[in-house]
Amino acid sequence: MVFIPIIFAATNGVKPGGGVKSGFCVYTDDLLISLPEAKVGCFIGFQYVGAFAYADDIELVAPTASALRKMLMICDEYADNFCILFNA
Repeated sequence: MVFIPIIFAATNGVKPGGGVKSGFCVYTDDLLISLPEAKVGCFIGFQYVGAFAYADDIELVAPTASALRKMLMICDEYADNFCILFNA
């Protein structure tokens, strides 16, 4: 078996791994602050664990479907204000 690598160019979005130069962390920092301030999502004691971010990925964790919908509305409003798109 011969392995042939497939090479393609990413023409939009955040480069794989996010990276400091991507600026994604600048766009999402306020969002990751506003989610715990809304007191929606999961908590362990007083520690907020409702949103995890790594590179260009954000994961939302909620105890109920209605809480998740509220979190998604916060993200939607944030995206509208800063002209960014989230890909589910």
